[in-house]
Amino acid sequence: MVDIKPPTGPGAVDASTMAEGASEQAEATQGPGLSAFVDAAQSAQGSNAVQDPFAALAAQVRSGAITQEQAIEQLIEGALSGMDQVLSESQRNDLVDTMRHALQNDPTLLALQAELAR
Repeated sequence: MVDIKPPTGPGAVDASTMAEGASEQAEATQGPGLSAFVDAAQSAQGSNAVQDPFAALAAQVRSGAITQEQAIEQLIEGALSGMDQVLSESQRNDLVDTMRHALQNDPTLLALQAELAR
């Protein structure tokens, strides 16, 4: 068996710093995006709330505060927040349509929706 090892020495890239730099670069070029959505959802829920924004959305759907379609729209808007600087309006609209279709037709999400309806 041959051992595969990462390159070492001058000019070698450290994977841990590479990942940190990529996330910092994404934050700088794309805005806060999903992390801001998560922070906002946690803040909106208050101190006694569930810290998972997806669980918070599910709880809102279960309680009847929002519909399943509204939850999907909130997920899409949260994922795209901060993308206005990167995408044109037509690109953003295409991405919204693609995401909406994917979320509405995902077998796992359909099963979860059926579970929530019980």
